[in-house]
Amino acid sequence: MQLRSNHLWAFATAMSTLLLFGCTSQPASETASTTPTTRVNAPISPTTARSGGVSTISCGSYVPASQGAPISITSSSGPLRVTLKGTEASGYNDISGGVLTIAGGSATLFKSALVQPDVGPPPVPTGSLNSYPVSLGSLTNFKNGGSGLPVYNNAQPPTQYPLCIVATHGPMTSYSILLEVDTGGAHCCSVVDTWAVTGGKYIAYSSALVGNGYGYLTTLDGQSVLIGEDNRFAYVFDNYAGSAMPIRIYRLSSPQNHTLTSSPVTLGSTGSGWTDITKQFPAIVSKEAHFFLVQYQRGLSEQYSGLGLLAGWAADECVLGRSAEAGAYINSQLKAGHLISSAPGMGLPSGAAFVTALKKFLISTGYCNLS
Repeated sequence: MQLRSNHLWAFATAMSTLLLFGCTSQPASETASTTPTTRVNAPISPTTARSGGVSTISCGSYVPASQGAPISITSSSGPLRVTLKGTEASGYNDISGGVLTIAGGSATLFKSALVQPDVGPPPVPTGSLNSYPVSLGSLTNFKNGGSGLPVYNNAQPPTQYPLCIVATHGPMTSYSILLEVDTGGAHCCSVVDTWAVTGGKYIAYSSALVGNGYGYLTTLDGQSVLIGEDNRFAYVFDNYAGSAMPIRIYRLSSPQNHTLTSSPVTLGSTGSGWTDITKQFPAIVSKEAHFFLVQYQRGLSEQYSGLGLLAGWAADECVLGRSAEAGAYINSQLKAGHLISSAPGMGLPSGAAFVTALKKFLISTGYCNLS
C-alpha cells in the first residue's frame, strides 16, 4: 500500500486546521499488540435531524498492528451490531480475508467477504472474493471542531475509524452502515460503501467514489453529513499540491436512491447514496473561499501565482452567488499580469487562456457563468 501525502490548508480563524485533502496514515509501532483491537461505539453526540428525528453516529475503531495480527472492528446502534473481521496484512491499515457481518438481534441480516474497491476496468463482480488485501480508510479520525468541520488529530497511536453506523430515529428507525476503504494510491482513491437497514431488514447497498482524500463523517446543522472535496479540480489548473478542490458536503439519500453496482459511483451522483447539500452551509464555504484567496495573494508576494487556488476560490464564490465579483477580480488579476501558470511544464493555461479555460470549466461543472 502507498501511504497518502498530507495536503492540508490551515485557517487562521476560529478553526485551527481545516482538512480538505488527503492525510498520511502512520505505521504502528513494531511492538504493537497482536490481539484484536475492538472499541464499540465511539459516538458523536446525537443531534436533531431536519427530518424531525434524532440522528446518531456510532463508529468502531482499531489501531493498526503488526502484520499477521487479527483485526476485529465492531460498531453497535440499537439492536444492530456490525462486525468486520480479518487479518492485518501490512502493519499499516490493510486487511486481508475481511468479512463484514450485519446482525439485528440474533439474526444475521447480511454477511459478505470484503472485496477490493474497483475504480476502473476490469470490473470486480459484486460479491466476488479478491485475493488482494483491502486498505481501510477512516471516517472519523479527526476531532470534531466547533463548526463541525474536521480538525486534524495528531494523537498517537493512529486510531482508525473505518466502520460507522448512522441511525435516524423516527416512527421507524433506519440505519446506514458505512465502511470507508482505499484503493491504495498516494492520494487516491477513497470509496465509501453503504448498507441500508430498515424495519430489521437489509434493503439496499451503494458504493460511492470519494476520490482524492477521505470522506469525513460528522454532524452539521442537525444532519449527519460526509465532508469531501470536488475532485474535478485536481490537475486542471495546477499540479496536485497546488489544486484547491472546493469543499463538498453530502447527506445520505433515502435507500431508494442507492444503486447496486460492480463499480463505485461518484459521490453525489445519482445512485451513489449521497446528495450534495453544500449550498446549505454558506458560512463554511465563505471561510474556505477567504482562505483560498488569502493563500493566492500571499503566493503573489512569493513569486507563486497559484492559479489552482484562484480556481478553487472562484468555485466557492459561485456557490455563494458572487460570480460577478469573482469575474471582476479575476479580470483585474489578468490586467495586472498575475495569471502566470506555476506549472509550465504541464502545459496548463496562463493569462487570458486561463480565464477562458476557467469560465468554461465552471460552466461545465455546474458552478456558474463568470461575468
